Amino acid sequence: LHLLSRRQRQMCIRDRPLASLFEDEAYSTKGTWTSVEFAAASSNGNYIRYWHQNNTNEKVKVYLYRTDKSTTTFVSSMTVEANGQNSKVYYNSTAGSGTYKIVVEAYVSGGTVDGDVAAAQYKTRPST
Repeated sequence: LHLLSRRQRQMCIRDRPLASLFEDEAYSTKGTWTSVEFAAASSNGNYIRYWHQNNTNEKVKVYLYRTDKSTTTFVSSMTVEANGQNSKVYYNSTAGSGTYKIVVEAYVSGGTVDGDVAAAQYKTRPST
């Protein structure tokens, strides 16, 4: 960290999540994988960044759902290329008090989902 410029250090610190909400390996041979529910904390901000490393030879879709009060609401999605990675930031003025789950779908073939998935929470918009 000490070898970075002041601006680089500030950006590195700014992009640090206040809370790592969820990390897991996503693996399924049935076309979709669904995470356990995980909760954000209002004191950690209203930006939720979710990420997926796709270890398959086909594109997948990754969905973020809000699961508050026994309702499930779709809030965001992204596509991840074959053997690639991607992240997306979801913002809502009440996002910090939500409960969420991530779904990864092998939508091309309905085959294998394989890779890592994570979600983190920020007070300011992180870079994607």
